[in-house]
Amino acid sequence: MQYRADIDGLRALAILSVVIFHINYSLLPGGFLGVDIFFVISGYLITSIIYVDINSGKFSFSEFYQKRIRRILPAFFFVMIFATLFGLYIYHNKATKVELLKSSVEAIKFIINFYFAKSGGYFDLDVIEKPLLHFWSLAVEEQFYFIFPLFLILIVKNPILFRNKYSILLILAILSICSTFIVSNYNIYYLFHARAIELLVGSFIAIYSIEYKNDLFLYNKFLSLLSPLSFFILVACIVFFDKDTPFFPGVSSLLPCTATALLIYGNTYNKFFTKLFSNKIAVFIGKISYSLYLWHWVILAYMRYIYGSYELPVNWILFFLIIVIFLSIFSFYFIENPIRKSKYTFRKSFLYFYIIPSLFVFSAYRYVKYSEQNNENTLFGYPKEICHNIYNKFSCKKGDLSQESSVLFIGDSHTGHLNPFIDIIGKKEGWAADVISADSCFFLFNYIPSKKAYNPKQCEEYNQYIYDIYKKYDVIVFGNYWGDSGLNMVENFIDNFNDTLVRLLVEGKSIYIMNSSYNSGVDLARTYFLREKGIYLQYRYSDQIKINEYRLGLKKVESLVAKYNNIKYLDLSLALPNPLVIDDMPVFSDVNHWNVWGGVKMAEMFMQKGDVLIFN
Repeated sequence: MQYRADIDGLRALAILSVVIFHINYSLLPGGFLGVDIFFVISGYLITSIIYVDINSGKFSFSEFYQKRIRRILPAFFFVMIFATLFGLYIYHNKATKVELLKSSVEAIKFIINFYFAKSGGYFDLDVIEKPLLHFWSLAVEEQFYFIFPLFLILIVKNPILFRNKYSILLILAILSICSTFIVSNYNIYYLFHARAIELLVGSFIAIYSIEYKNDLFLYNKFLSLLSPLSFFILVACIVFFDKDTPFFPGVSSLLPCTATALLIYGNTYNKFFTKLFSNKIAVFIGKISYSLYLWHWVILAYMRYIYGSYELPVNWILFFLIIVIFLSIFSFYFIENPIRKSKYTFRKSFLYFYIIPSLFVFSAYRYVKYSEQNNENTLFGYPKEICHNIYNKFSCKKGDLSQESSVLFIGDSHTGHLNPFIDIIGKKEGWAADVISADSCFFLFNYIPSKKAYNPKQCEEYNQYIYDIYKKYDVIVFGNYWGDSGLNMVENFIDNFNDTLVRLLVEGKSIYIMNSSYNSGVDLARTYFLREKGIYLQYRYSDQIKINEYRLGLKKVESLVAKYNNIKYLDLSLALPNPLVIDDMPVFSDVNHWNVWGGVKMAEMFMQKGDVLIFN
């Protein structure tokens, strides 16, 4: 296939749209369409190459995949291994390291799009720190490379299918659109069947261009208008589409994808637009677009992880641009180009550029997954004696161990993080308590999880476990996270919680409601660890907006508790420092949980003030 500089120019438009969008969604709301442009280009180029070869009897699977391996995998693994090693260096949490390596493993199996499709939406803020998120689109393209050559061979070699090839492509495109309406637990944004329409549009225009290359219709003056019209439509889509555009991917993606295909087609008949897209700057950006795509999100994700926020300051963005341009140029000239032009056979290409780096990633994943957590648990996590989430395996007794446990602490992870505090205060005051906690779980006699429940099955088991044992305790302490995000995990929480409190009071139980935290909006344990790694950042103050949002839910609970004179309420969060640091060490393990150090220091402060927590 003859090289077309204007297609590299179109790649430049695609990658710049994506990068601007990822810097900040508000800068270019439809910038994510750059990926769709890439899909159309891929469909067009791959089809143009193999369709001619199949028709002429020159197509070879080994040669096709050899070229794909040399073109895609060297930079793919270079960036992935960098991202993996850097993540292992700066992440302080084993679970985060394992998640990173798991996503790497899924990427080298070319199914990372399914991995992310199970874990949330592409536009959700909780994915902004996932450095390999953008590899989903590479997985879609690889799946296309595995399937489409076989499909084309079947079409070309069968006379009946060949005569109806456009009808077949149209039917497949319709099926792709229809598949986006199927309800699934997977987010369709990432999935091949939803994106097939975009690749097929490129394939359609490629076959049409080849089949009707010498048709007189092509010289109609109308064709010269295709480029400006298509360009205008495509730019309008990039500007006016956003993450809430309905039926995307699917029906809505037809407009920008068709515009892209017609722009590719029309540029052959419009000298002005051919020159416009073939200018040196656009072509250069297009040539490095693959490396630029690989690097930009990795760097952004880690910068956001380090800074601790989606919104990056201007100086950070400028630094990002310098770094990503340098790395992209380096990758293109020293990784992509030399290997792409090499003469490695399919066997050597597969060994050097897939098997060996894959073994490295698999080995790293298994090593980290099955190794012990070596971090200082007092700052970054919970040691085994915290016994959170293992309530049904053995008792977690705290305080004066010479006493029988007359107190039961129940709740979610915010009850779990109270363990050091409970142990110290219990020993001081001479009582013992059993602490039984599970992630995102409330104990209610009428527990009904909402659609927002994090782990309803575990919480149902947890409720049953508490129900079976609570009667033997004199004192019941609720220590949950009381923000709306927690309360909304249960249907009619306030009413059900009120019914639970009334029943416990009728049964003669002493009831305590404790609030120990809030959503600070900053992860200072991360900042501390980054300091230890040589990345020095100032400890940031808690985000008052986040705190106020949390207290909206807390006020509902406080209003309920205020109705009962015989229910004791204690808000330990009022004693938390701001920034959340004592003796230059953070007291939170993330944005809203005490670490062990914090639990110990809060207990010391509690006792120094002369406060006493006496359970009768």
